[in-house]
Amino acid sequence: MNKYFIVTIDTECDKSKDWSIPQPLQFKNILEGIPNRLTPLFERYNVKPTYLISPEVIRDSASSALLKDLKNVELGTHLHGEFIEPQANYASTGTWEYQADYDYDTEFQKMKNLTQLFVEIFGYRPLSFRAGRFGLGVNTLRILQELNYKIDSSIFPYQKIRTKHNNFDTYYYPTKPHVADPIDIAELPLTVYSRFYDKVPAFLGRRISNSKLPLKVLSKLIGKKRIKPYSLRHSTVPLEVLKDVIDGYTRLHSKSEDIVLHAMFHSNETIVGGSPYCNSEDELSCWFDRLEELLVYSRSLGFTFVTMTEYYAVLKHTKKT
Repeated sequence: MNKYFIVTIDTECDKSKDWSIPQPLQFKNILEGIPNRLTPLFERYNVKPTYLISPEVIRDSASSALLKDLKNVELGTHLHGEFIEPQANYASTGTWEYQADYDYDTEFQKMKNLTQLFVEIFGYRPLSFRAGRFGLGVNTLRILQELNYKIDSSIFPYQKIRTKHNNFDTYYYPTKPHVADPIDIAELPLTVYSRFYDKVPAFLGRRISNSKLPLKVLSKLIGKKRIKPYSLRHSTVPLEVLKDVIDGYTRLHSKSEDIVLHAMFHSNETIVGGSPYCNSEDELSCWFDRLEELLVYSRSLGFTFVTMTEYYAVLKHTKKT
């Protein structure tokens, strides 16, 4: 059995503890957080992260130059539609839009412009992508294929996402990476594990997830920790639960040829005050300590760190054979 661990980072401008965006735009998290704290940690454990870059960061010359110089990383794209034409709002104080709410033409043009901007600045075509706010739309995979992307990471399993025009239920969406036939785009969901939902038949689990009363009763009977799905988001999940996610997910897929873990966070979490999670130096130190312990634990279990596109090559080879 092969074991792969993928770290993806939504790479964005500086934000605040309520996720709002200070104007004019600032990029302290890119220029200080990444080189001073994040990169040395990754180099220590041979982690090969995938930075999924939002358009305002690509457009900032100092930020794009720093990202271009990073070693042993993959650079891909991340769409926050406020910062790319058509219908851009460069003075926006938040990234609240879901690309799932765009009509086809608007979404395609935003994606095309983002991709062209990436090519113009970095000199090659991006292959990996994530929608802002995990807001994958019904047209997104087809658009990615038309723009020659290879792998997407816009699915957060076991979530109910309500946008302005759409409701999405990702309960019982496949949690393993797969190729989204008939569209030839690989899908890399965020790793999520639930002791309860992963053992309950989908038809029953969906009913329970849609009703507050059964969930309340079950939480009291068997414990909230057993019911709630947990992800590999170290920013919000305690270390012991992160280990439970890894162990439980590995057991669940123990008969698979590959075990693939996918953890994510935002670049603005690497500085004090850049997110709801790190509002003091002590909180930031704990954030980095928890990330390091997650990486150490994964490596102790035999996981190899790879980029999104490196795993895409493995997945395509496995599918062919």
